[in-house]
Amino acid sequence: MGKAELPPITEADLRALAELALRDFHDLERRTGRNYGKPMLIALCQGAALYHLGRTSRLNDFDVWVFVPRDEAHDRFPHRRVKGVPFENAPTQAFRAKRVDLLGRSIPHPPGRSPVESVQAWLQGGSESSLELGKKACIAIWPEEVLGQVIWPIR
Repeated sequence: MGKAELPPITEADLRALAELALRDFHDLERRTGRNYGKPMLIALCQGAALYHLGRTSRLNDFDVWVFVPRDEAHDRFPHRRVKGVPFENAPTQAFRAKRVDLLGRSIPHPPGRSPVESVQAWLQGGSESSLELGKKACIAIWPEEVLGQVIWPIR
């Protein structure tokens, strides 16, 4: 199988990426003694999301973002967390050699707005990070009820 002939990203792969991000999130809180609140949404973003949507044949790595509600009761979640984590537990063997970048952001999450709507609003918000992330795509991978939902671009 050539480089451009990787298989599709499966739901099992998406779940494994979400589990990796959740483990990292909880490990960060344990190691630092900080409380970032409860993640509201985890998304596969950038080139891997485009690959999942069939809009590119290249898959360099997996960018996984954890979004946490921003509030005064919790510490702000650090933006750049971990780069280049091996995806050793990937259900699809071809992805086990790929790396995972784990990122995150504390974002506004007003009452009555769904986590998907809050991430979409943040992506339209105009910050440097949101504009850069919004250039490609985002696919929800956690919680389970939104697994695989395209959250960006908005259709």
